[in-house]
Amino acid sequence: MAMKLLWQAENRPTDPSFIGIPETYGAMVEYARQVARPDTMIELRYMEDAPTYFANQMLYPRTLTKVQVINRVVDAEAEGFDAALAGVCIIDAYSQECRQAASIPVVGGAESAMFLAQLVGKKFAWITIAPSFIMPFETHMRLHGWEQRAISHRPVRALDPSCWGAIVDAANGNSARWIEMFDEAALQCVEDGADTIICGCNPGGALLHLAGYHEVRGTGVPVIVGPAAMVKLAEMMVDLRRSIGLTKSEGEMGAYRSTPAPVLEELQAMGRQMMRTAPNLKDVAGAS
Repeated sequence: MAMKLLWQAENRPTDPSFIGIPETYGAMVEYARQVARPDTMIELRYMEDAPTYFANQMLYPRTLTKVQVINRVVDAEAEGFDAALAGVCIIDAYSQECRQAASIPVVGGAESAMFLAQLVGKKFAWITIAPSFIMPFETHMRLHGWEQRAISHRPVRALDPSCWGAIVDAANGNSARWIEMFDEAALQCVEDGADTIICGCNPGGALLHLAGYHEVRGTGVPVIVGPAAMVKLAEMMVDLRRSIGLTKSEGEMGAYRSTPAPVLEELQAMGRQMMRTAPNLKDVAGAS
């Protein structure tokens, strides 16, 4: 039976500080559709009213954007989507709140990737694309209680931020430099005990797999990428909901107990009102 998945981005389709969005995101969605079942529809939606400059690794910009992502996911459920992928950035800043607000399954990148990594290995390590992303991944490991399933020495490692240029090159058909940069760091993680490597960038991970790079060279160590984990877990959750009625917990002490409908309606209205004042914030961000 066919299903519809929303992939809700947290950023605009263009950004003066973020080159290569059309190419890299386009390749990522292409890869996700290859991984998905033939009858699964995946729709990527951007936000025109997001902060002008992408700064998803920082708490304040992420908090402002979070309200919009939640509202978009709730709206998608009303439109008939079967599940949602919350956020393009694999740091997974939105899935927990979206899961609490919506009834449909909601998955995020970091949680999905770490879950999958633990099914194929015992000790994972992250390789992300900038030092500023180390803290969010370490936070997720603590949140889910998975610190002991990662290597003990520097379980999250960052490449030089210039690697984004190599990812854009890969989206334009030249993947050699991106693979070389990633593989060099991955080999060091393997030497420190990792039997599974997670790519800490959703577009970057998709482009590794599209180029045929699925494991660390000469080691047999698999490379887990967020888009594959997110799509397949979303499909599984939709299937289980349809077949056995499995849904998120609505227990009184449950972390994802649904927001009462009147409260949700009020919160959505407050969020939309907040964004009507957002241009002033965007002007300030652009001037800083």
